[in-house]
Amino acid sequence: MARLLSQQEDPRDADEVFEQLEKQHQSDVQLTEAYGFHLVQRRKTAEARERLERAVAAGSANPKVYTQYAFLMQDKAINKSVAALKKAVELEPVDKELRYYLGRMQLQAKRPGDALSTLSPARPVPPEHAVGYMEALG
Repeated sequence: MARLLSQQEDPRDADEVFEQLEKQHQSDVQLTEAYGFHLVQRRKTAEARERLERAVAAGSANPKVYTQYAFLMQDKAINKSVAALKKAVELEPVDKELRYYLGRMQLQAKRPGDALSTLSPARPVPPEHAVGYMEALG
């Protein structure tokens, strides 16, 4: 029900439902993930980061959780971002776009050797990432 409400034009009711469910089921990883994604959509970045961090700490098996968390942490803690995106790549090893983003984050974290080993097997590169890919390899 909370997920359905979060898709409405005014998702404030979803906030209430998520909060109630969270109080009742604090250890439910899927609920924490769903609430985190809902908060991302609502542009409540700090709260979303907190929920997704809890899902990561609880051992989520959802690569989208790690990816979203990595992007939310990118400007705050690049090493956490790299670790989260690395986990996403482990969960989805054939996703070349995730590899591309991981390589770019590794460059941002000043780890060029790691970036090169991440980006090299990411070929063929999707056309929208070709320029960034060549720039990163350079």
